Parts: sequence; structure tokens; C-alpha cells
Amino acid sequence: MNVTNNSGLPDQIVRLVSGGDRVRKEGVVSVTTLIRPPQQNALEKEYEDDITEDAADRIWAAYGTLMHLAIERSAEEHDEAIQELTFELPFDNWIVTGTPDHYQAGVLSDFKFTSVWSVIDGVKPDWEEQLNFYAHLLKQNGYPVDSIQIIALYRDWSKTRAHEQGYPQQQVAIHKVNLWDDEFTHGVMQERLDAYKEAMAGRSRPCTPEERWHRPDTWAVVKKGNKRASRVLPTMKDAIEWARNQTDKEYYDVFNIEFRAGEDTRCDNYCRVAAFCPQYRAVVDTRMERLADKLAIVD
Repeated sequence: MNVTNNSGLPDQIVRLVSGGDRVRKEGVVSVTTLIRPPQQNALEKEYEDDITEDAADRIWAAYGTLMHLAIERSAEEHDEAIQELTFELPFDNWIVTGTPDHYQAGVLSDFKFTSVWSVIDGVKPDWEEQLNFYAHLLKQNGYPVDSIQIIALYRDWSKTRAHEQGYPQQQVAIHKVNLWDDEFTHGVMQERLDAYKEAMAGRSRPCTPEERWHRPDTWAVVKKGNKRASRVLPTMKDAIEWARNQTDKEYYDVFNIEFRAGEDTRCDNYCRVAAFCPQYRAVVDTRMERLADKLAIVD
């Protein structure tokens, strides 16, 4: 992969963010790779020499790495916790590896240096999967796991917003995660490994809406003079009906009805092989056609 410096960052920063790419070994796969979309893994393998990423886009990941290192080094010598130790598990003629952040007295913790909005609606499904895979590796290596949790360090937390409903009260929060039973975890891991092997053999399936972090099209009802929507609804019909019920006047004298195109957040912002992905190209083409149709309806 090639790292560019289009933003003109200092050389020291560019060097800092340019390392840390995954190294593939035959018959070995990490938990972090398994939980990623199989098609993404396959495309990264196929276009490894053509992938370009700007140094500025890797800053937050570097902050996360530095935070993990600082937490690890701050542990006291008498602390009996297991930190950043890699475990291996023979699985279906492969080796699955994982490096949990912190384990002590049956509690498995994972630190996430993340945005408030990443967990505003709860722990991400892939984080839950990651921690349960780590728990499975620990248990199979003789370490009992009674509970698992995400320790979120919010990089964009605002003290002035802490009074808002649903907003985190502190910059660091613990999110308890559902602990799966062993049989279920084994089954999910098997499905993930099968999909990974198929992808590496050139038979990757398309990414699911969940893997794309898909958000559907919506229609926003915005009161004239305001910037924020009064209500966001799934269809234009719902938006018009809601607006009509809010006033005795004609709704269009009071509200604007705005179409907001859906998006695939991972593909649009976080997938470095999106430019090589035929599924994403098709999604973008369809999205543009759909947007043109919706705007024509509004006009």
C-alpha cells in the first residue's frame, strides 16, 4: 500500500502513520481480519500494490495505537492483568489468532478510541463479535471469561453537551457487551472463516448492508427558517402527512420537504479498496440515478 501526503503533514507524522499494515500468513487469520467483510479482505489482497491512502486519513488510527501503548505501559508491575498478549486457536485446519487489550479476573476489556456517535445507539455488532471471538480464544486456552466490555474513550466528547439526553456524561464510558455461549460463538466463527477462505480463493460474496454500514434514504421535514429537521421519515408520503398534521395552513407554507440520500458509511468513508470494488461502483451509480429521480419528484 502507498501512503501519500497530500495534506503536507510533517515527515515525522507521515512516518508514524505509515506502518502497521497486516501481514498475511498461509493458514493463519486474525480475529480482526475475520470480522471484516470478506470482499474487503479479498480486494485488499488483489490490489495490495495499487491501494493508496493519505497520511491525514490515518491520524485517528495512529492516536488509537498510541493510546493502547500508553495504557499498556501505565500498568503497575504488580498488576496481574494480561495485556496485549496474542492467543492462538487451532480451528478447522487453520490457526485463528487474537490479541485482547486487557484481561483480569474473568473480565475481558477492549479499549476503543472512538467517536461519541459510534456508540450513541449501542455497541457496534462487529465489536460485539470481536470481543466474543477473543473470549472464545481465551476460554479455549484455559482462561475463564465471565464478562466482556468496551471501554470507550471519546475523542470528540464535549462537556458542554453532556446535559443533552442520550449524550455521554463523561469522556470515558464502559459499555457491557453480551457474552455468547460457546456453541453459538463457534458457529459464527466457522461461518466467518468459511467466508474468508472463499474470498481468498476468489469467490467472495457481496458485502451485506450491515457490513456496508448502510443508512437508507430519508425525507426530512424542516421548518422554514430552521436548519435542523423537525422530523425525519422514511418516505415522502410520510413526511408530507406529518407536515400536514402540524398546521392548519398548507404544509408547504410552513415546511420544506427535503430528500436525504442514503449512504454506505463504511464504503464512502472507511474502505480503502472502495475504488476497486464493483459492488460499490454499482451502488454509487444507482444512488445517483435514485437521487435524480427523487429531485425530479420534489420539483
